[in-house]
Amino acid sequence: MKLSRKIFWSLVVMTILFAVIIFQPCVKLSDSVENVFIGMFTSSFVVLIIELINLLHDRANLSKLEGNYTRTTITNWNSKLNIHEDISDQHPNKDINLKYKGEGEYEGTVTYGQDEVNITINLDKVNSKLGKGIYQYIHKIDLGIYEIRIDRNDANRIYISYRNVISSNPEVSGLARGYEIWKKNK
Repeated sequence: MKLSRKIFWSLVVMTILFAVIIFQPCVKLSDSVENVFIGMFTSSFVVLIIELINLLHDRANLSKLEGNYTRTTITNWNSKLNIHEDISDQHPNKDINLKYKGEGEYEGTVTYGQDEVNITINLDKVNSKLGKGIYQYIHKIDLGIYEIRIDRNDANRIYISYRNVISSNPEVSGLARGYEIWKKNK
């Protein structure tokens, strides 16, 4: 995970201010200017501590989905029969890899049939058992949305409802919808 910009800039400001305070006898700053630098250093230090706490909280609560998954089930809604039909056999490649990007965001890839798809998932910061996401096929204009639910009894199981928004086949745009179940590999 990348270093937060706030943490980076707090460290830069603290380093510059610390150098000014240390070399103050050489520069001969007035007491009021020195007090301003000390106050700015202290403020930067407080921001750094807060950001480190937020980073640790983020890592502890929102990064748990990172890893490799296997799709155990995929369905598609059949409006004529008014049921979800299991189409798992049409999608033999079941490997999914989620990489945590920070602040509840994940990116990954999944394969549907022969087509590779980029996915982005964002967990809700208040309720980390819920989330939303998008998917987009790499080699064609086809994309949709995900709604994510983490199983309360088994955090290694994710339920995804999907709905196609734009299809490369205009006759079925918005018609592909269903759900998937992903299980984390140990």
